[in-house]
Amino acid sequence: MQKHIESRKRWLLMLVIAGWVLTSSVSVAANHPTWRGLVVEDENRCSSYNRESDYRYSQSLEARIVERMGGQIYSPYCGTVFSSTSETDIEHIVSLSEAHDSGLCRADVSTRRHFASDLDNLTLAPPAKNRCNKGGKCGFDAGEWLPESNRCWFAARVVAVKQKYGLSVDQRERDALETVLSECDSLDME
Repeated sequence: MQKHIESRKRWLLMLVIAGWVLTSSVSVAANHPTWRGLVVEDENRCSSYNRESDYRYSQSLEARIVERMGGQIYSPYCGTVFSSTSETDIEHIVSLSEAHDSGLCRADVSTRRHFASDLDNLTLAPPAKNRCNKGGKCGFDAGEWLPESNRCWFAARVVAVKQKYGLSVDQRERDALETVLSECDSLDME
């Protein structure tokens, strides 16, 4: 298990540093500047957003997230280990609405559902950090919200997930991510 986690960390680091673009089922316009392999353009809701039907995922993913965290109910956003999953929510690192407005609005429902269930984009967070309230992530991108803990890991994960799905970043998000990543000695989760 530890070797698998270390291998995934090295893969993520290579993706972020090199700015490689993985295969994507979402096409983007070629006439925009790029950063780390991501198109830099304003968010665009090119089709209606329906979380319930288009971005459905199973609550059973929570157990797989805990397993990937070495069996701990851990939230990297606040660096806290919880005693029960009832104290946390499944959290999309790149939020569903943000992904939709960054390119998944052009994807088919199958791709949207795959995105919603992709363990590379899932973690756990207490409701106060995950939901729409003061200090909560809500549907914000990295230009609007960053976690208090594990910012380097978070920024690297946002870039990797957006590369994986061919999603874009807006200028504010790009600037925030670059500021974080340029100061990182490690992209590991603490």
